[in-house]
Amino acid sequence: MKYYSASGHSLPQQDHLHARDILSLNTEFFSVEVDPLDLTTYHAEGEVLGLGPLTLARIDSTGAIVSRRQEEYLNPDFKRYSLFVALEGETIISHHLGMSELRTGHFVLIDNSYPRSMFVPNWLSLLQVNIPRQVLTHYLQEPQQYEALVLSSAAAPSGAYNSINHSTDNPLFGMLLSSWEKLKVGSLSEFVPAICDNLLRRIAEAYTGHVQQHTTSRKARRITQVRELIEERLFDPELSVEAVADGLNVSSRYLRALFMKSEKISHYILRRRLEECARLLSDPRQQQQSITNIAFNCGFNSMAHFSRTFKKAYQVTPRDYRRHHLHGALQVRE
Repeated sequence: MKYYSASGHSLPQQDHLHARDILSLNTEFFSVEVDPLDLTTYHAEGEVLGLGPLTLARIDSTGAIVSRRQEEYLNPDFKRYSLFVALEGETIISHHLGMSELRTGHFVLIDNSYPRSMFVPNWLSLLQVNIPRQVLTHYLQEPQQYEALVLSSAAAPSGAYNSINHSTDNPLFGMLLSSWEKLKVGSLSEFVPAICDNLLRRIAEAYTGHVQQHTTSRKARRITQVRELIEERLFDPELSVEAVADGLNVSSRYLRALFMKSEKISHYILRRRLEECARLLSDPRQQQQSITNIAFNCGFNSMAHFSRTFKKAYQVTPRDYRRHHLHGALQVRE
């Protein structure tokens, strides 16, 4: 474990520039440059800790711009990812996929193979977890698909932080934070594998759970859009799976896959048309309408097809269905 501290007002500029390396890890792989927003008031302190295959850092910094080059690997197996957790404060990280804004309790995964820069506008307490790709893929099979995805802890730490002594009231990183002081002195060495596994498992569960929920939610929204479009065009004889796909700017194959685990979309369109026909056939106000007109007005263009599918769905012919329901309705009205 290493501890670093730097204050702009107490160090000559050349020494201060050297002291900014507290914001870097394993500088044999990359270099970091720190440009304080106010050199006279700049203050930063941090602790770096090895935890099994992981390298951890807890850093406090006042306003600054932190830039780093990409890590360079002689062996691609040594490639690493960094997980950044904003314990308190806020920062904006610029990386190869765009911008990620972190506020208290937010975290993001970034590939160290690319350069990045971090803007700290005021004050930031940061937890950084460096994870070898070989280790991470045991928990997230394709970590690249979770890059730059900003998530929030279920309950972000609250209240003021004093220097490096941050609150540990964090459900995702709480075990690590509460164990920090013991880990520093090596008294939990026998538990390090379990602590690492717990941390990586929780991170993986957070990301995979979010993606699954987002996918389910997106699928539900798309299904709602499909059904809304079908209702709008239900009486259009040209309505088909392909027409719905064109209307939503997606492929018909995608639509069929969307409904794969439920009622087929073509069956859904047919069922809704039959339901509208049945509703009109049983409506006394529509008794002057012929069955043929009702069928064609509901999007059917073949009476033979309509009669066959209606009887299959309702076990009676359209004429018998109408007679039975209108007779009952007229009796009630009398």
